[in-house]
Amino acid sequence: FAMKNIPVLQMLSQSKKKLEEKAIQFKQEMKDSDALITIEECTGVPGGGSLPDQKLDSICVRIKKQGLQPKAVAKKLREGSPALITLVREDSLIIDMRTVFDEEISIAVQLIKQIL
Repeated sequence: FAMKNIPVLQMLSQSKKKLEEKAIQFKQEMKDSDALITIEECTGVPGGGSLPDQKLDSICVRIKKQGLQPKAVAKKLREGSPALITLVREDSLIIDMRTVFDEEISIAVQLIKQIL
């Protein structure tokens, strides 16, 4: 019961295969963008950093584009409605697929396309 009804437990319990499937769907929906989209393994910190000693393997999507200012894009996405929380690493925007529900993938794609 709890696994299906508590969002954070749903996020934490997703398999690597499920995360990869979501990343592939995201990449496919971004195919008409001129951004470079790659799928990679990553490590997250559950609880928004409130559990700094805990690491959780995940699958991320890296978005790279010439002229992209990832910090500015991340800020716009975070402050938007709906909000999309991303990470910035080097010159790329990173989305941890563990934090995006299936029904939110298309929404995330549209938000990013609007800003890119």
